[in-house]
Amino acid sequence: MCYALYIGTDISCKTSKWSAHDPKFYIEDLQEKDKNVVHQFSKPYIYNAGSWRGCGCGFFAEPEWTESENHYEEIENTTKCISDFVAFLNRILQKSDGIELFVCWESDQSKEPERKLEVIAGDLLGHSLPIKELDFVIIKKKKLSKGTNRPNKPDDFWSG
Repeated sequence: MCYALYIGTDISCKTSKWSAHDPKFYIEDLQEKDKNVVHQFSKPYIYNAGSWRGCGCGFFAEPEWTESENHYEEIENTTKCISDFVAFLNRILQKSDGIELFVCWESDQSKEPERKLEVIAGDLLGHSLPIKELDFVIIKKKKLSKGTNRPNKPDDFWSG
């Protein structure tokens, strides 16, 4: 089973496709299997965000990587993918006050969020997104006030 990341925006975004020849961050329009996620969002434009792995899994570090022959390559690919994702979010935030993000396992699109967080895009940088399945995240362009519910820094999620 794979992670699914969905973003909701106030502006229409140019979509792209995943390519095995050039695997990297991409966004695509919702497919039929994704339609149950629409109710999670207040924004009019909703997209599926994908990673270098061709799904949402490449946004998250996996503990078994520490035992993999490709350990450093996998970390590098994930970190680059997250960096590209954050750059994309920052471009949207130049024209919008906020972005909504929902993370779930494939087939859990209709489940209600377990946590609601507010972050700035830079809080997501690192070698693994600092969020988990069934998180609903509001990404703001400005620094947040003290006491706002924010995720731990990405390094808190890495055990390697």
